Amino acid sequence: MSLRTRPGRWTARTVGDAQRILFCLPYAGGSANVYQEWPLEIHGAAVIPLQLPGRGNRFSEPPHHDMRALVDDLLTGVRTYLDRPFAIFGHSMGARIAYEVACALLERGWPLPERIIAAGSPPPHLGPPPA
Repeated sequence: MSLRTRPGRWTARTVGDAQRILFCLPYAGGSANVYQEWPLEIHGAAVIPLQLPGRGNRFSEPPHHDMRALVDDLLTGVRTYLDRPFAIFGHSMGARIAYEVACALLERGWPLPERIIAAGSPPPHLGPPPA
């Protein structure tokens, strides 16, 4: 089994021979478990929920308090998966993280997602949501 097909800190699922990947980022306080049923409904892509530090099976790890550090850590964890087409789905805070991940990929010259699917969050150019 190659590294790219082995689950790691960020992922609980394998990619196998899937031609496409859909990375899923949960809402603030949410766990990757919210996406556990998605592989049953989405065909043609490996659904890879990303577990944030301090959540789910990573509960004992301290959460990040800096977006750049979170994105850097996440990209280090999923880099081996970027050898095939991928998309990123994020809900609420996960949508913000997805946007920042795409920006970091562009800055690094790494492969870019085919799509960013954002739900439950205003677009970045509008700034943070009102408190």
